[in-house]
Amino acid sequence: VLGVLLAVALFILLPTLIAGFIPGIEGHYTLRSLIEGVIKIVIFLVYLGLVAHMKEIKRLFSYHGAEHKTIFCYEKGLPLTVENVRPQSRFHPRCGTSFLLVVIILGLFVGLLIQVDNTLLRIALRILLLPVLVAVAYEINRWAGRHDANIVSRIVTWPGKQLQRLTTNEPDDGMIECAIRAMELVIPEEKGKDGPLACCVSWPAGQTPSAAQLKEQLAAARARLQQAGAGETVPNEAGPAPAAPEEAPGQKAAQAEPEEAPGHEARQAEAAEEAPQAEPEDGKTPQAVAGAAEPAEEAPKSEAGPAEQAEKEAQKPGACEHTQQP
Repeated sequence: VLGVLLAVALFILLPTLIAGFIPGIEGHYTLRSLIEGVIKIVIFLVYLGLVAHMKEIKRLFSYHGAEHKTIFCYEKGLPLTVENVRPQSRFHPRCGTSFLLVVIILGLFVGLLIQVDNTLLRIALRILLLPVLVAVAYEINRWAGRHDANIVSRIVTWPGKQLQRLTTNEPDDGMIECAIRAMELVIPEEKGKDGPLACCVSWPAGQTPSAAQLKEQLAAARARLQQAGAGETVPNEAGPAPAAPEEAPGQKAAQAEPEEAPGHEARQAEAAEEAPQAEPEDGKTPQAVAGAAEPAEEAPKSEAGPAEQAEKEAQKPGACEHTQQP
């Protein structure tokens, strides 16, 4: 947020305010727009010149140069090695520095459309037109990067490449190795499926990708990013997630629903029958109560006829002696 506010203050508020204090500028909209554009370019160049002399920023700009060299090496189809990256140019046509310069130059022409003298109103209109300005500058920068052999493209990118003399420095081998590693992490395994790197790959001369091709690349890139995000749940250093320990057979049986033993149902039935007879009545012991209950259970057996019962009694041992006694 602070960076956005600083950019708006330096390149919109300040130039418009300075141009508004010039006497006799009212009514000369073209002249005022040109003055505002020149002020923006001067502020931009002074800002980059001052920043480029800072020790930390110098090292940052060296990494910037390593990035450009590595991308050039990749676009040429060469193996990403320090020896192949080192001789590449550090001035790239699609650099963000070139993009900012295109935005400022386009802003000069867009300012010609603002035909008002009020300073605050001019500032408000410039802020409203900023998204349109950035979108057009992005498309110009993208087109220029895909048509390096075109004479118009070379003219458009020449100022930005010269400006990169301030924002890029020659890197050392360690910085090149870092840039190579960063590049390798975003190169897809399948050749030609660059997805998010499509803007970093030159299309064949004379060919321009269609909207359907760009949408297909974006869809494939989203799918790969989702897969990569799912695979990064466990860091590589920690190794794969440990497998769940196998449970012992006894533990599985304990966790599973217990199976009833063969005599479990019989014991439950006996317990149910004995439950109401647990307390003795009238001084009778539990055995007496149980004995009294036995004839009741055998009662259904006495339903046989008198002849059958007599025949059974005759078959019992000692029955004859008992009947012969007077």
